[in-house]
Amino acid sequence: MSQLRNAKYVEWNFEMETPPQFQNRSYGELCGNRGYDELVQFPYLNAFGFDGLPTLPIDTRVKSVTQLTNTGVSNYNGITLSILEQVARGFSGRFNYTYAHALDDVSNGGVLRYSLVNSILFQINPFNLRSLNYSNADYDLRHSLNASYVWDLPFKASNGLLNKAIGGWEVSGTFFYHTGFPFSIFDGTSRLRFRGNNMQNLTILATPIAAVQRQCSSSAVNANTPCFTAGQFVPAGAATTFGTVPRNTFRGSGYFNSDLSLRKHFQFHERYGFMVGANAYNVLNHANFANPIANLNAGGALGTIQSTVNPPTSPYGSFAAAAVDARSCKSSRSLRF
Repeated sequence: MSQLRNAKYVEWNFEMETPPQFQNRSYGELCGNRGYDELVQFPYLNAFGFDGLPTLPIDTRVKSVTQLTNTGVSNYNGITLSILEQVARGFSGRFNYTYAHALDDVSNGGVLRYSLVNSILFQINPFNLRSLNYSNADYDLRHSLNASYVWDLPFKASNGLLNKAIGGWEVSGTFFYHTGFPFSIFDGTSRLRFRGNNMQNLTILATPIAAVQRQCSSSAVNANTPCFTAGQFVPAGAATTFGTVPRNTFRGSGYFNSDLSLRKHFQFHERYGFMVGANAYNVLNHANFANPIANLNAGGALGTIQSTVNPPTSPYGSFAAAAVDARSCKSSRSLRF
């Protein structure tokens, strides 16, 4: 290739919504994009000695040589449905659902990994990019649902003192749900075996020899019920091909989280007020799990889930690197002048 080009994208969308005079608003959107001239790293220019590659290196003066190319493509298509409940009897809320499918040769621009554990930045099959690379994107979430609401509780009393006690309460919250992220199963032992053949950035996908379930559930946190086992694949270190199943064919468990807030407003004067409240993050104390161990060199840990994922919201900020996957609470208070 004589020159390196910038990646290009063609995007489209079509939207529909109910007229603004309706109290309950509904939205629908179809959208998509196609990317081409995306970056892909080709690590086999001087490779040899494996699955159809030359028996000897092309140039013995150098080792691994990686070429940066513009051969990558991507596709995304999705539909989003939204319902907005404007204030009615003190309640307002929003509900969003998205069904989408994202495919590509290499995710996240082909330069930086989306997932430190699972992302593949390099062409897998040196003779055919599409055969093993073109598949679900690293961030392909087939189903995604989120909702939020605020409800000023309609409790009132004619007695002034009683009204101050039961009135002014507000409940709000959020819900998040999405299906699991895709992942690949690797033969890390074969990769180490052939890296010396001038393939520093070699990728070898595990080759199934028996049926393997593609959806991994949270039951794999138990070491006795892994999503898959070594016996379902060509043994680690014995690979003779770059793989037979495309990257990101398998999918991890889904994600669910809910936050809840409760606030009490005290009004002392037209201009002065006081609020106390509490926020509960992951109020249902629901555990969300990462993808399973997916490297054949992991031995008995293969196919098991050994870690959780942090929620997008917590008292410590978004995606905090702390033990925030369990339920946590935070009190709040403020003055209004």
